[in-house]
Amino acid sequence: MHKSVRVLFDGWSLVYHPCSPAALHLLAILENLPEGVQPSVALPGSPPEWFPAVPFQILKIRTHDQFTWEQSSLPRLARRLEAQLVHLFLASTPLLGRSLAVVSPSDFDPTGWPDPNHGEPSSGLRGRLRQSIRLGGLARARAIFWPNDLAIDNELGAFQSLPPCVYSSFTPAGHLASEKRENGSGRAWSELRQLDLPETYLLFHGPASAPTINRLLSAWRWAAGPIGDYHPLLVLGFNSEERSHLTELAKTFDFGGTIRALPGLSPPAVALLYQGSTALFHPAPEPLWGGPIRHALACGKPVVASQHRQTSRLVGPAAYLVAGDDSRTLGAALITVVVEEEIAGKLAQAARQRAAAWTGVAYSQALSAAYQKILES
Repeated sequence: MHKSVRVLFDGWSLVYHPCSPAALHLLAILENLPEGVQPSVALPGSPPEWFPAVPFQILKIRTHDQFTWEQSSLPRLARRLEAQLVHLFLASTPLLGRSLAVVSPSDFDPTGWPDPNHGEPSSGLRGRLRQSIRLGGLARARAIFWPNDLAIDNELGAFQSLPPCVYSSFTPAGHLASEKRENGSGRAWSELRQLDLPETYLLFHGPASAPTINRLLSAWRWAAGPIGDYHPLLVLGFNSEERSHLTELAKTFDFGGTIRALPGLSPPAVALLYQGSTALFHPAPEPLWGGPIRHALACGKPVVASQHRQTSRLVGPAAYLVAGDDSRTLGAALITVVVEEEIAGKLAQAARQRAAAWTGVAYSQALSAAYQKILES
């Protein structure tokens, strides 16, 4: 029998970025906690209304400064709780004090990853400084968890492979979901009703970085005319400033109502948004954990994406991948998954088959073994 393990989970994303990969992966872990884990969740504010009722300790330290949270607040809470491990979801660990951190990297931010070839390059003094700080912290992490369906191609750090896992709300929509949508019951359905969503739509759920937005708008320029009126592109994951910026940029392309940035949503509502989509468009790097492509596959949805280093390993035959920044081909791929039902059906079937093995039980067992291995070493 495994020994009991006291683990403090970083809940920053649950308060400030609830539909981010970090938040979604944390929720997946919390619903699949291994037996013997004594969990506590650290939050930089009050739990959101949608946060599920949990039988474990929630600790609050109100702050809006993420750097202070990462470098000071979490270590202080860990000492107070006598936590044996702190489980983080952004690639940033405390530089000082006794190293207790394990990391499940769930961020789009390239400054959070030790390989300069991963994602998009950082820029500016602030970006390079944050990257240096994170590199120093990651070097002290007890383990960096990596999905076992992706090859570990970076030897910087103590990597441990775990099975993939997604938040259980991201499953193919069934009869019950259809009934709920018609009856308008449930808090998540109420969130979506207030948005007045179109019947059919494509979904982008990713970072608001300049390179990604450029690829997004350049590709949509080719697809908006043929399919935009009947399959508009809904954009998720941007804050209010980023939404305003996207709206202004879209005006220069004269996209009209074919592209629309949505406000922040709770994770259950995000899952329903995925379930109702025609396909996911993701011209960006994919986080290792909690990423949009993995959740789209779990929902059995076709994916159109830029071909980054890990993306082809993740999707196999379950996505339409386009190499480089070929915006015209990306746009053509979007048109294809909308108008060619046979191709979209094959992609959806491949997505369901690929995600069938992603079980919470397998992840829970492997996470328990990983925690024990770390403590025994």
